[in-house]
Amino acid sequence: MLGAIALSFATSGCVAPQEPAPPSRPKAVLTAAETFVSERVDPERCRTHLRTLTREAHLAGTPADRRTVEYVERTLRDAGFETSISEYHVLLSWPVRTALTILGPKPAELDLREQPDRVFADEALRRACTAYHGYSPSGRVEGEIVFANYGTEADFARLAELGIPVRGKVCLVRYGGQYRGLKVQEAERNGAVGVLVYSDPEDDGWRQGDVIPDGPWRPERALQRGSVQFISTQVGDPLTPGRPATKDAVRLERSEAKCLPKIPSLPISAHCATELFRQLRGANVQKDWQGSCPVAYHTGPGPVSVRLEVELDEQVRPIWNVHGKLRGSDPSGRYVLIGNHRDSWVHGAIDPSSGSAVTLETMTVLGALVKSGWQPRLGIHYASWDGEEQGLLGSTEWVEEHATAISAQCLAYFNGDAMVSGSRLDASATPDLVELLAEAAERVDAPDGKGRWLVRWAHGGRRPPVGHLGSGSDYTAFLCRAGISCLDLSARGGHGVYHSVHDDALTLERFIDPDFAIHAALARMLAIATVRFASPAVAPLDTKAWAPWLESAIAAQHGLPKADEDRLTLAVKRLAECDLAKSDAHHIALHAALIDSAGLKSRPWYQNLLVAPGRKLGYGAVMLPGITEALESNDMTTVALEVDRLIRVVDKMSESITGAAAVKASERK
Repeated sequence: MLGAIALSFATSGCVAPQEPAPPSRPKAVLTAAETFVSERVDPERCRTHLRTLTREAHLAGTPADRRTVEYVERTLRDAGFETSISEYHVLLSWPVRTALTILGPKPAELDLREQPDRVFADEALRRACTAYHGYSPSGRVEGEIVFANYGTEADFARLAELGIPVRGKVCLVRYGGQYRGLKVQEAERNGAVGVLVYSDPEDDGWRQGDVIPDGPWRPERALQRGSVQFISTQVGDPLTPGRPATKDAVRLERSEAKCLPKIPSLPISAHCATELFRQLRGANVQKDWQGSCPVAYHTGPGPVSVRLEVELDEQVRPIWNVHGKLRGSDPSGRYVLIGNHRDSWVHGAIDPSSGSAVTLETMTVLGALVKSGWQPRLGIHYASWDGEEQGLLGSTEWVEEHATAISAQCLAYFNGDAMVSGSRLDASATPDLVELLAEAAERVDAPDGKGRWLVRWAHGGRRPPVGHLGSGSDYTAFLCRAGISCLDLSARGGHGVYHSVHDDALTLERFIDPDFAIHAALARMLAIATVRFASPAVAPLDTKAWAPWLESAIAAQHGLPKADEDRLTLAVKRLAECDLAKSDAHHIALHAALIDSAGLKSRPWYQNLLVAPGRKLGYGAVMLPGITEALESNDMTTVALEVDRLIRVVDKMSESITGAAAVKASERK
């Protein structure tokens, strides 16, 4: 998973808290096909998938990564899928050497290696890649340390208020609060020469619970790798924005890529950060900046100064997506797509192989269902994406290459990533898929066998708390470039092994899901959701859900002129009066309506006018991003233009549902 703030932080344990017994109510009746797939899910097959895929570290583009291609393709073929491989040639950075030296007052060479512990020390861990940030530029910089808390815009503004200089300094920031690439971007904007990003025990270490090997939280010498591509600007291959990274594609020079940082950065452990804090002086930090390294935090600058060295082998290299296909009976060739990425920074048990285990098991039972004589109306397609960790590369390049066909034939995309980190059901989705999620959860028992998962998830009610999609995983290009209806499904819990050597099968089996009951429950839910989506004469996309979603989004636009709000509200009222879409073609037209090829004003790669990742969040969703960003800039001229654009989008949504050629001009006034 490219982004996992919610996964790694602000949680208090790997087991869901005790909840009151759910109310008694009749259990939803499963169809024969749903019963078939539900009964055939095998937790032990999930275990086999996970152990096989995590046997060795498999960074994108490496020979080990290629070996996972062979396993996934073989699994899909055995399940009865037609298979193929798509290859793209993308910019990848692999580590050669990284170093961090304290130059003074007390010189020291800091050890950046993660330390395997007495339980987990094996050759696989020792072969883990050097700690580094994907797409950090190579370089050697020196400077005094300044502590900038989480490295957000507000944190740097606070330093400026205090008169603490950042220009020419090396910023020390902690993980959390926003995507790591934006921390680097913000430091770069403020004139820093380098960035060190560490994992504070307050967020995912001993303050949350027992650390490895006694619990699932991050030990002091563990660290978090990750990409620092500016994903709020664009995702995918940095050198081929908006077009597929084929072997002979026209490419930008690295210096032309707007989504890549210009200053070097490194991930470091809490142990290394503590050594820096011991020598850092300046003002004591405010209370909410003090973390849990065993020393008082100061802002600096200095007197501690460091030399930061990054040497990466950055080249255009091949990556591989694996595709599987079960054909439907509909002659249109339309389909639902299920996807998960394979690549990882190290072994990647939770992220992403728990998702691979769940989705491959789902494909296995769906394949068995088809072999038994059942045929879906819609095709059921599967994709195992590559290069997600560096920047959603494989999925984005595939969408960019096949955009026209995807827009015409893909009715929905179901994403799985780090699917199992606990037992608390969690999902984000476009509003038209919330009802499908509820129906699927209503038909699956919770992993502990105590009632249905929906009742636990919805706290006894019927409507689950489904979140909004922004970015951070492979649904991004489908949602933000093609307008496809998307959902992202997982079971969450607390841990601190994200992007570390400790995210391996031993950790997952010991602390998260020993009997793979959570994996099996998710596979049942995903299989049932797929069957329910692929079977009816018209895809069950709840188009009526868009109107209340838009009403809520408009209400959240603080500072929107009343006249503009009224015009938007009138357009949404017209949408609310439309019936459900009467055909798949209506759904296809609605997806197209969300997209404006001009894109957002400040970041044209993002073309969905209803939702995008926040410029200052990286992952988190922003509703009506064009209007939101114009209001943030107090640019009322642009606000009016963005309102006009959004009204055109909403009216096109209405037209797509009703099949009308146009909304009357008088109604648009």
